[in-house]
Amino acid sequence: MTIRVDILGLPVDLVIHDPRHIGIEEALRVSWNRCLRTEGVDAVLTVWCSLDQDAADPPAASPTLSLITAPDVSILRSTVTSHLTLMGIEDLAGTSFLFHATASSHPVTGDVIALVGPSGRGKTTAAQAMARHRGYVTDETVAVLPDGSVLGYPKPLSVKAHALDTIKTQVGPDELGLVAPTPGVPLSLARLVLLSRDPECVTPVVERVPLASAIVELSTEMSYLWKYPAPLYSLARLIERTGGVHRVRYAEAATLPDLLSNPPAAEGNESWSSAEISGAGELTPETAPVSAGLQYRARPTTDALEIDGNILILVENQVVLLSPVGSLIWSATREWTHSDTVHRTLIESFGPHPDSAILAERALHDLADQGVLEQRLIGTGPGPKDPSPGDPQPSSEHPEK
Repeated sequence: MTIRVDILGLPVDLVIHDPRHIGIEEALRVSWNRCLRTEGVDAVLTVWCSLDQDAADPPAASPTLSLITAPDVSILRSTVTSHLTLMGIEDLAGTSFLFHATASSHPVTGDVIALVGPSGRGKTTAAQAMARHRGYVTDETVAVLPDGSVLGYPKPLSVKAHALDTIKTQVGPDELGLVAPTPGVPLSLARLVLLSRDPECVTPVVERVPLASAIVELSTEMSYLWKYPAPLYSLARLIERTGGVHRVRYAEAATLPDLLSNPPAAEGNESWSSAEISGAGELTPETAPVSAGLQYRARPTTDALEIDGNILILVENQVVLLSPVGSLIWSATREWTHSDTVHRTLIESFGPHPDSAILAERALHDLADQGVLEQRLIGTGPGPKDPSPGDPQPSSEHPEK
């Protein structure tokens, strides 16, 4: 038994192994009915699904075939949802902006409102509220192509039947009575909104989020941002085209449709531009300092922006907003630089301070802890020595999101 689905543009076949005929295929087909793909499109990947007790002789896994087994149908359905979503995200990595968000579309224009937030923020509840009158696009992953178009992903919604349930039930949008996007109307991102649900909020409000803060917050709810070409620059352009990022503060999801029914008043765009990114250079014996002490160097940066005088950088997979002091240190440490040199640079720019040495050292250590700078200890000779166990160590690598 095979269910043919489209996962964010990726054709996948779900092969159901159900020798006891307990209704696995029917349950999956009903919940995934809006993701069924048309005939004639061959699958790129296959997922073989079975209950544990029926999986005595599963096929061998391969790069194009993955296996899912579970102790019961509910867990199997939940695992299938997570697995398919991850497959779709990985397929689009580097070619689309991938927001952890719910989205709905206008029935006439196809304009999409994406509500961004972490797990537990209420996205699925918000999706149900918004899709009573707008088209249900997704409750999990909003994929935005370079031209601003949105790939629909009307997956089953993950709903807790009871507050104390640990496993969410996978319920199809048709089962919940959610409106479907208008056929033939292209979907295009119109607004990015950060969800901020507060049960004690008395007066719901929509407010503008400054560009730098918006990029930092959005980046924590995006997948593979670092793989996208010129990621910060491209994201800033997308935000600018869609009228900026807004935050909605609310208590009940039922208030969201009215709160977001009209676009916010137009506001002037903030000043921003690309900033020169750092590339870590090697210190040669001829240029190595003789004095002992700590040296710092900016880690290789994927992208950087200057926004109203502040620097925003993407290092590894982390977006960091630098303070004026941090921005100066980052710019001054393109090569290995002694901490004393950094201290003098800060005094030249910001003036003397009785605790300037302590403040400079603290700023350097903070930037190293954030992964912005790497550090090493220099001995009395012309080159670096290996740090001893008690010496300050370079900051650890950030895990992939």
